Amino acid sequence: MKVLVFDRKIDTLTFLCEKLENHGITTIAAENGSKFICNYLNPELDAIIVAKKELTHYTLNEAQLLKKIYKDITICSYFHEDCYNIKKINIVSSSAIAENIKANEKILKIILLKCRRKPDLNKDYIYSLPKKSGLLLKHLLINREKGLSDDEISTIFWGEKLPSKRNSIYNHVYNLKQSLKKSFDNRYTILKTNKRYRLIKLKKEA
Repeated sequence: MKVLVFDRKIDTLTFLCEKLENHGITTIAAENGSKFICNYLNPELDAIIVAKKELTHYTLNEAQLLKKIYKDITICSYFHEDCYNIKKINIVSSSAIAENIKANEKILKIILLKCRRKPDLNKDYIYSLPKKSGLLLKHLLINREKGLSDDEISTIFWGEKLPSKRNSIYNHVYNLKQSLKKSFDNRYTILKTNKRYRLIKLKKEA
């Protein structure tokens, strides 16, 4: 399989080409628009992998790019998360029937999904949360075994025990639960047992 990869973000371009080549795929790296335009009609291409922002730069979407190419081909687009992490992968082809196209789609999907980094309960994730959600998660991780009481959370948030803040604590716990649910696909939640909140892992990561 021969694939054209277009991304002006050189670190991401190199990262994707290495991943593809490690699976025996021949790549053409396009680090600018001129190189992309010179190569996207190459009759030997089986697929094009392109950053979504590059399509937007040319006021194109995947379907419009397909119309410009007069052969069976697969287009894969993605958004950047960071240099070594992509997200929102979209794969479309000019034909949903041809066996070689279906095989190419399957192979590219497997490889590109490996280029997504699963979120983890690390420092970067904690800092990405609203301030009190991040603070609460940090202390739930520190106190994973024994958990935290309302009074302990009150002290963490406001420096003292404030019974009047119970509803506020409940809201912050709820907000963190929703963030965990969205980010980790129900792998983590917060449960309150014996008047203590604990971070619980519900199922193993795939």
